[in-house]
Amino acid sequence: MNIAPDQIIPFLLMWGIPILFIYRGYVKMDEKEKTDVKRSFKTPHFIFTVGFLIIGLFIAQLGNILSLIVIKHIGTIILIIGGVVATVDLWPRSKLKSMSVPLFLTVAIYFLNS
Repeated sequence: MNIAPDQIIPFLLMWGIPILFIYRGYVKMDEKEKTDVKRSFKTPHFIFTVGFLIIGLFIAQLGNILSLIVIKHIGTIILIIGGVVATVDLWPRSKLKSMSVPLFLTVAIYFLNS
């Protein structure tokens, strides 16, 4: 297991800054908004679309940094599942947006595996 030091800083910035902003926004919410956010994050719709995309990308990047091919492939598979579910979910509402998800997913997988 080799840790790529040149990839640690971008990884920490890419994941750390948004997490800090989200946490700061969550702390500023009142109790009703906090319960609404918790409830919406626990829905299967959120978990299988946005959740799988975020978790898959995180795991794939972590596998990339740690130079563990198995972890990277697991993250890529989760990312693909999230992309397929998001595409199917968006299809009735917007055909153009639903076709952009596989395009962005293909680009992300290309850069993750190169």
